[in-house]
Amino acid sequence: MVASAWLSLNVEGRLSTVLLTSLLEASRVKIVKDVPRFTFLDDSYGPYKEGDETDIPRLLALPLIGSGFARAIDEGMELELFKVLSREKSDQQRGGMQLTPLKPGFFKRLLFLLLAMGGDEKVRRLESIYQDLITLRLSKIIRPLGYTSIPQSIPGISDEEKVLYEDLSTIVSAWRRAMRGEETWR
Repeated sequence: MVASAWLSLNVEGRLSTVLLTSLLEASRVKIVKDVPRFTFLDDSYGPYKEGDETDIPRLLALPLIGSGFARAIDEGMELELFKVLSREKSDQQRGGMQLTPLKPGFFKRLLFLLLAMGGDEKVRRLESIYQDLITLRLSKIIRPLGYTSIPQSIPGISDEEKVLYEDLSTIVSAWRRAMRGEETWR
């Protein structure tokens, strides 16, 4: 039954797992105020002195940044965002539908950076560019779902996008079977 395909999908759960896992991944921060030694989940961190640069799990970096003890180190994410968006737009203008391959963790690292930067005008501009990138890539991800034979995967797709593509593929395939009379709808 097609309705079961809708109910069995857990896009939010799968995507949440990808994003929550990213909170345990390390990000580079610069310490701007001394931080004493502390323990989190049986691991010790610090002490850190003002000016130190360190890799620390995002889950710990965000509160340190939010409380003014550290700042995120960009690591070229802003430039990378502009480059990827430029490639996506150029490909689309030529009529192409190829996804620009992204470095592993691109969306997770960029989201961390945007959260860590706060909400000034620069961040709002970057968030707008980020949304443009998501929109361009989404259109390229959805298009193959309309093909008679849906591809298993798309070259250049990120882990976050793969979750969406796989679940949408399941829904579209079930809908097609229902339209051919091979399954009942609801």
